[in-house]
Amino acid sequence: MEIKGSTIVITGASSGNGKALALALAKEGANLILAARREYLLKGVAQECENFGIRALVVKTDVTQEDEMLNLYEKALSMNDRIDVWINNAGVLSLGEFSAVPWKISKQTVMTNLIGPMYCAYLVAPHFKNNKQGIMIQMNSLSAYVPTPYVTAYSASKIGLRGFSEALRYEMSSYKDIHICDVFATFLDTTGLDHAANFTGVKLAPPPPVYDPCDVAQSIVKLIKKPKSNIHLGINSYVGITVYSLSPEFLGRFMSKMTRLYFKLAPKARYTGGNLISPLADGNNIHGGWRGLGLLRRLKEKKSSST
Repeated sequence: MEIKGSTIVITGASSGNGKALALALAKEGANLILAARREYLLKGVAQECENFGIRALVVKTDVTQEDEMLNLYEKALSMNDRIDVWINNAGVLSLGEFSAVPWKISKQTVMTNLIGPMYCAYLVAPHFKNNKQGIMIQMNSLSAYVPTPYVTAYSASKIGLRGFSEALRYEMSSYKDIHICDVFATFLDTTGLDHAANFTGVKLAPPPPVYDPCDVAQSIVKLIKKPKSNIHLGINSYVGITVYSLSPEFLGRFMSKMTRLYFKLAPKARYTGGNLISPLADGNNIHGGWRGLGLLRRLKEKKSSST
């Protein structure tokens, strides 16, 4: 698909991967509808995007609220009377033993990561059918293939999203120019962990290697130009899927043991609901500073604090 002059919706566009996507697509000449709960940060992203000579519309949106999603859809159509690409990028993360995480946090995780994208598809699919073309991109995760302990609700939401995408893809298969695409990525160097709901009792860090969201954005640019069912980003994705397919019990127990070991070694932290129930005031960066063995830096914090 030709990106220049197209109309593209991005949810979760105020920071991290969403912001990287917005800038990459603006550089390609796409007109953007940027959605997130933090309108004041979206306006900054929109200004950066408009420096490339495109139009960027800001729509304050909580993807768990149907009325706000309908408003986003209608505002997106008002730009050019069409939507060419819809990217479901908004996502949240909750960590901790399942029974220790408040139910409203687990529920919000599933509402944001699964029900939100499903409702987006419910709104935009008839529009794609009328135009006989369109691309929907789901930002998914390795957890969609590998059930991950201590992020139970997140894993459930991503497994569900993968199943939803595949079912919808088959349902729409008679429309050769409508594409439902999944992007499966491993840990990204974003502020996602800083915004996560954390009921582990320790400070969080992603296991290396982490993937640069700017590289993710470029991969999605290529995906829009030449759509396909799914792409996998990061070597961990290929390794994890392969090992799980060969020995799911081994990998599940291994991940559980390694996570519990990290909980013993990491510096302590208070429980927090993160950005799940309401957005955090700050955190508009693309990168989270995790590249270069951020996990080891986190573990050194405990050593330095105890000396």
